Amino acid sequence: MTDISVQSTTYQVEDRSWLAGTHGTTPGDNPSCSVDFTTFSAGDYPNGYIPSGTIVGRITVSGKVGKYDTGASDGRQTAVGLLFNSVKVPTPTSTPVGNALFVHGFVKPSRLPGGSGSVTAAVKTALPLIYFAD
Repeated sequence: MTDISVQSTTYQVEDRSWLAGTHGTTPGDNPSCSVDFTTFSAGDYPNGYIPSGTIVGRITVSGKVGKYDTGASDGRQTAVGLLFNSVKVPTPTSTPVGNALFVHGFVKPSRLPGGSGSVTAAVKTALPLIYFAD
C-alpha cells in the first residue's frame, strides 16, 4: 500500500560566508571524506546539521573524519581540513556520510562555526595551505 501521509523535511541553507575567495572551491579541489558523527555532541548540531567550515581531524583507525579535538588521542587532535558542505546528521549517528574537505584557500576565521577562537596556532600549523585572515 502507498503511504500518502503528510511528511515534513527540513533543509539547511548553505552558508559559506567563511570563504574569503573562490580559490580551492572548484571541482577536484576538495578531497572526499567520510564523516563519523559519533565524535560530535548534540550541541554541535542543534538544528540537525553540522555546518560547513567545521574543523575536522582524521580518525587514524577508520580513516573517517570527526570533530577536531585537541584532547583526543585517536588522530582528531590534528586538523586535516574544514567540512566544505553542511551535512545532515543521520539517525543513527553511527552511519557515516560522505562530504568534501576544504584544504587550501582563503578563510575568514570570524565566520567559521567556532569563530576566530577555533583557529589556534596548532590549526594554522596543521593547515598551511589555508590562509586565515579577516
